[in-house]
Amino acid sequence: MPGRDSLLWSVILAVGNTFIAIGWCNNAIHDLWYLGWWAYLFAAIWTTYAIALWISAIKQYSQRRSGRGRA
Repeated sequence: MPGRDSLLWSVILAVGNTFIAIGWCNNAIHDLWYLGWWAYLFAAIWTTYAIALWISAIKQYSQRRSGRGRA
């Protein structure tokens, strides 16, 4: 999906995964599901993934602003 649609999906994925990361971080802090260190592992994975998605969305937006991302 070129152009605006791919940027929109990137932002939607970034926002959704940010909420998942927040949930896992909260879970790791409070150990609600009694997962122990697994909760910290999932929190780290999802936080890293959410940050990567935000970086990707920002790069797409900056390419669109500079005119290179138009298809």
